[in-house]
Amino acid sequence: MNITIEEQIPVSQNSEIEVKMIENSNAVYNPENGKLNWSVSVAPGETQKRKFSFSVKYPKGKQVSGL
Repeated sequence: MNITIEEQIPVSQNSEIEVKMIENSNAVYNPENGKLNWSVSVAPGETQKRKFSFSVKYPKGKQVSGL
């Protein structure tokens, strides 16, 4: 069975806040909207995992919400 997995990381609208993709497990990543897409072929009863991680850098004293 072929499935598509879709996930999203935050996208900063503030130039002082940097969001950086660290690991995306070979996903197709769109940095403009933060979306990750995997096309996966999975056999019945099979389990697969996908890992992604990102970092957020922002000035000291600045509050970040919505993560």
